[in-house]
Amino acid sequence: MAADFRCEHCGQMVRLEGDIGKSARCPHCQKMTVVPAGLAALPRPHVAPTAERGVVATVSQTPPPPPGQDEEPVEEEESHREEAMMIVMARSMPWVVSLFLHAALALIMFFLVIMVFNPPMDPNKVVVPSANLSPDPGGNFNTREQTAKAVSNRTKAASPNYSKKESALITDASRTNKQVTVYNQGGSSGGGSPTAGLAGGAGAPKAGLFGTGGNAHHIVYVIDRSGSMSDSLELVKRECAASMGRLQPSQDFHIILFAEGAPLEPVSKKLVSANDASKLEAVKFLRGVQAQAQTDPLPALKRAFAVLSAANPKLPGKLLFLLTDGVFPDNEKALATIRTLNARKDVHVNTFLYGNRPPVAVEVLKTIANENGGRYKFISGEE
Repeated sequence: MAADFRCEHCGQMVRLEGDIGKSARCPHCQKMTVVPAGLAALPRPHVAPTAERGVVATVSQTPPPPPGQDEEPVEEEESHREEAMMIVMARSMPWVVSLFLHAALALIMFFLVIMVFNPPMDPNKVVVPSANLSPDPGGNFNTREQTAKAVSNRTKAASPNYSKKESALITDASRTNKQVTVYNQGGSSGGGSPTAGLAGGAGAPKAGLFGTGGNAHHIVYVIDRSGSMSDSLELVKRECAASMGRLQPSQDFHIILFAEGAPLEPVSKKLVSANDASKLEAVKFLRGVQAQAQTDPLPALKRAFAVLSAANPKLPGKLLFLLTDGVFPDNEKALATIRTLNARKDVHVNTFLYGNRPPVAVEVLKTIANENGGRYKFISGEE
């Protein structure tokens, strides 16, 4: 039989299971208590109306939480919160999934549009503009120097433009039935006077290469065609074609290109008159020349002086253009060879250093020009 009563020690409601009259421990104050004798005869022990709801403990069961705490309402509240959260997640999850799917589709469509309107670039069609590094990197910006360069560029732009004429001359080289136009105007694709070097003979006509030249009837071009010239040889050949195009019929010329081994020359292997047919033949020869092998100028220099030695002595002025892009294998031997071959100093030698400027090459080419009545010039690649 169970009886509900208040503990005589702490006043809390206690439910006692078992025989009436036995003592038991109060779950609230942990003191021994017994059922009051007045409740033993009642069919159902009376519970005071003023007893706190829910504050009823059962002996031999797990002690309830401390006074003032209500475990069941907290658990019910947490349960309600979890249920509410699950409901919210269940309602919002389809929208979240839909949002991510639409975002993924939008990204895929964006990349497809980029691929359609901007296809991958073909590396064979990429045009890389030529660039030239400054020979003196760093330093301060010089306003006067930049202004002077701007004025110089405007002057060059105002001078006759031979690039189209050179292209036409080289393009027409394979057409033997087409007349070649000869350009006898002054100037050069590099700017400046074509006779800015020397006067090879009184009353002789002009000859120029990269803006430097002289008055001479007999001209020989000695051009480096070694492997290091592979990137610049075409430009040099175009300048040679332009230079020949400006020669007059009263002049004669020859071309020699050197690398390792025997030099390359036109079939004639001698000075030829600067008429239309000879110029056309020379341009054909230049078109077939490729850059390869190592540098060796000695055989070409010997051939050049041999060709000039056979020139008509009645026409004054012998001029040799020597162009390279680097150091000779044996600089002392090259100097000694020229000194021997031009002992009478009747051949004027203009030297050109193209693209690179090694100090040794600069010194050697300057020495050759100074000892043989000519001019040295560095060509940066922008000429």
